[in-house]
Amino acid sequence: APTIRFRYGATQAVVQIYRGAKRDHDQTVAITIDWAESEFWCEIVSPRETIGDSPFRTVQAFETDDPDFNHRFLVRATRVSEGKKLLTRGVQWQLGELRRMATPANVYVEIGHGRLRVRRPFHQVRMPDLECFIRRSLELYDQAMLTRAVGIEFVESEEAKLIIEAKCQVCGEDVVDDMVICRRCKTPHHRDCWLYFGSCSTYGCQESHFTVPASAEAVAPPRDSSERSS
Repeated sequence: APTIRFRYGATQAVVQIYRGAKRDHDQTVAITIDWAESEFWCEIVSPRETIGDSPFRTVQAFETDDPDFNHRFLVRATRVSEGKKLLTRGVQWQLGELRRMATPANVYVEIGHGRLRVRRPFHQVRMPDLECFIRRSLELYDQAMLTRAVGIEFVESEEAKLIIEAKCQVCGEDVVDDMVICRRCKTPHHRDCWLYFGSCSTYGCQESHFTVPASAEAVAPPRDSSERSS
């Protein structure tokens, strides 16, 4: 099968194009990206009816809090709590984009065994479709990697919120003062540690620019109607 290999940040990606197994799809494209976690396994499949046998006895299917996503995708994982943490709004959105690109088609995603693998069939793989598939898959990888960031909690608004006990991933100490935040994934660092490391220390991020969080200013309480009328 035709194969493309390239570096993506600090990791390795491999793209393969091969003939699809089904008669109504001519080709299938798969991309495999290195993934640091080897013990956790998760499988995301659309449509739900295409699920196969699991290689693990402890795997469990689960649903998210989005009924529309649950209708289109089936998700199984060896550790449900980690699986739910993985499926942020950003990850779900990227999965939907992979499914909808070109003509809607099945999408298969597997995370585990030290890799993230995305597979999708095409009637005919044209260069624009291949480029879009690779870009969407890398964006999915980026969103999945953000769920592993230390000191960040991702909320429904898809904005990052600092946790009180944020730790610098370079030195391992609490970030109490002189904090800078990665412009891309919002991971906090000590300024000196960022400058020493040269970029964001979150695996797969590779952002070279940071922002300095602004100090919150006290806001005067609103005046009641009696005060405004006086």
